[in-house]
Amino acid sequence: GDLDEAAACVGRKKEFLERYNIKDGLENVLSNAEIESIARALLRRGCGVVLFTLGPLGAFAMTNDEPTLRRTLGRLNHGLQPSHVSRRAAFKADGAIDTVGAG
Repeated sequence: GDLDEAAACVGRKKEFLERYNIKDGLENVLSNAEIESIARALLRRGCGVVLFTLGPLGAFAMTNDEPTLRRTLGRLNHGLQPSHVSRRAAFKADGAIDTVGAG
């Protein structure tokens, strides 16, 4: 997901843009703690899973507690750990990548 949009959803986009004196591209400047704070705010609003793509910095994911995961994902056999944070490094792909349906 787009970190700028997520920050706007939790009412912090303007704060971060002013702090870092930028117009967009929060994924390039926010600390791990700031990214996690946005994710936690979205989880408090009832999201089951929050996933941010961070460009060359990889990706960040955070899951909510078991009851919320069950409520939001239903009977889907998702294999996600409740109340878990995960970060993945970006990697260089060889050749063309089909991004159809990627967002």
